Amino acid sequence: MPYLSSNITIEQLDSFQKETKDLFIKKNTSYNNKLTSQGTINNIIRINDIINELDSITINGETNNRETNIRDTLIELLNSVTMRIMVLDNNNYNINKWTIQGSSGNIYARENITYPDGRKIRTCTCPSYKYSTNESKYCKHTKNDN
Repeated sequence: MPYLSSNITIEQLDSFQKETKDLFIKKNTSYNNKLTSQGTINNIIRINDIINELDSITINGETNNRETNIRDTLIELLNSVTMRIMVLDNNNYNINKWTIQGSSGNIYARENITYPDGRKIRTCTCPSYKYSTNESKYCKHTKNDN
């Protein structure tokens, strides 16, 4: 089993990253996508609020009228910082959007996103892509993209 340090495995990292992603999606959905639509200032204010909440928990042992703990609050901070980085990245990209008709006759939305550093992300709304468990997500509509 590969280790990142003397007691942390890559599998633990993968599991934690999935947990944080699932939590972000759940919270963003419950807030009607407001987490991903916040502007720069609102996001920075939110990060500051989370840091203040951490201070309150660690110094006073308070929970600010909600069930929380240091771990949950750190995950919330991680997700807020991650979202802010993605917003920064998204301000410098080229995106192409179109629709395709699948073999079933259903219409699917496609996106190819290219970042200045050459990274490319290809997405599709078909069920095969949505439920792909591959590390590098793809479906028959995206795997042959250039």
